[in-house]
Amino acid sequence: MYDARTSKIELKRIPFVDEESDIKGAFENYKISFLNFDDDEPIRVIVHGKIMNSVGDGAKYKAKAKSWKQRIAKAVGEKRKGVQNPKMLYAISVTMHFHPATHGNQELDAENFLKPILDATAAGLFADENKKPEELHDFRYDDSNFENVYFDRMWVDRKQDELIIITISKTAMSKERLQFEQIKKGSL
Repeated sequence: MYDARTSKIELKRIPFVDEESDIKGAFENYKISFLNFDDDEPIRVIVHGKIMNSVGDGAKYKAKAKSWKQRIAKAVGEKRKGVQNPKMLYAISVTMHFHPATHGNQELDAENFLKPILDATAAGLFADENKKPEELHDFRYDDSNFENVYFDRMWVDRKQDELIIITISKTAMSKERLQFEQIKKGSL
């Protein structure tokens, strides 16, 4: 249960570290922002490649979007310590590094890019351990327990630098959520 006297959620900033990057020092002054609850050790993943959104037509686009979600689910699944509890509440922080030309130099509607990332994050956290990411075809895992969602948007100059960073921390029930749960149970 949430106890405001002893629990705290805070926005932390830590240095960006990407061991896979071929651009040494490119992000050395950049810090990742993420929500953290009571100094929980978060799960952090970095997924390189074109950031897909939830809007697109055609079989080719849908196949690319599905592949993108499978890569995210795989990255999260590799970092989690077993299937995570879907009753636990989570703070999800997403940093998106966009290459504008890759997206036609258009304005980018944040929620269209967040939806596939959140769907894939839920699959990565809650999918059965025996299910391989390439076997995930349906990303209908319940993400109603994502209590806090935070995102940053950054811009990169090179197409190959497009990536996302997902940080997942366990969190506690806010006072508002606690009241909502009590109303649902009819105890308020």
